[in-house]
Amino acid sequence: MTEALPNLPEETISASRPRRKLLIVLVSVLLLALIAPFILLGQLTREAVATLAPLDGDTLNLLIIGSDSRAMLTREEQRELSTGRAENYPGARADTIIMLSMRGNETAMLAFPRDLLVTRCDDTTGRINAAYNIDGTQCLVDTIKRTSGLSVHHTLTVTFTGVRNVVDALGGVEVCIPEAINDRDSGLDVAAGCQRLDGTQALGYVRVRKIDDDFQRIVRQQRFIAAVAHELRSPRVFLNPLKLMRLSRAQADVVTVDDSFGLLRAQRIARGVAQVARGNTPVYTVPATPDRTQQGAWVLRLSEDADALFGAFARGELFDVDDDTPTANPRGANE
Repeated sequence: MTEALPNLPEETISASRPRRKLLIVLVSVLLLALIAPFILLGQLTREAVATLAPLDGDTLNLLIIGSDSRAMLTREEQRELSTGRAENYPGARADTIIMLSMRGNETAMLAFPRDLLVTRCDDTTGRINAAYNIDGTQCLVDTIKRTSGLSVHHTLTVTFTGVRNVVDALGGVEVCIPEAINDRDSGLDVAAGCQRLDGTQALGYVRVRKIDDDFQRIVRQQRFIAAVAHELRSPRVFLNPLKLMRLSRAQADVVTVDDSFGLLRAQRIARGVAQVARGNTPVYTVPATPDRTQQGAWVLRLSEDADALFGAFARGELFDVDDDTPTANPRGANE
């Protein structure tokens, strides 16, 4: 027997329909918010990093590494991405070294120039980017701790193809470029202005270096990270299960995290990414001055005020931009 509807006024019955639709939408969004981290974490490669610091306070430091390894690239990809042949660039170096620090809803980024002259994990002296070629992520973490005193709690490494695949899975990223770039070494040829870059163009954008210097390259990398964060938090990605699945597949074998990177930490980092996406993240570059070694190699030496920057970063004093802080000038992520 079918139960009869209660004798309600017409306006009450019609008003219940949009409420029901709204409830369905809210439940769908909640479910997606709960399963999205599982989807995105599912395909990540994991590696053991023995000397990561235990999280014993309110601040979490994520080390973001861009590897320049060509080992997984086919000949066709080497030509398409303008990386040069793998045999001409054996091993792997850290093309990008950025610390993303998070405390509650506050975030700050600190970039280490790849040519910074440091004492590395094996007591050799040389560029910081080559620490990654000595013993991978482990050596780079140790070298950063030795250089800056900063603790690293988690790591995330992306390869050349990882940048391309993730950006393409997102449907591109929006980046504002102050001046036209035509750089043969990175394969990038784009006009000035705000535009959407595909995966190959985005990789070229973060690799451009010879048209200016490593400091401007870091600025471009910071802009790129902000652009990716913005896309990840946009409804057209976050509320699109098919796009999330494509993003998950795009990460396979090309994005690596440490093996203690779990769901709760991923959710906390996601909150930090949201702040980066909103443009609320001050970004700093380790201060250094150009120099040459006795052998004539181009390097960057730590400036005298580098220790003040490291100390302020460690104490969590750089989450809010303060012109009186004795640090390198911060640049807004979307500048």
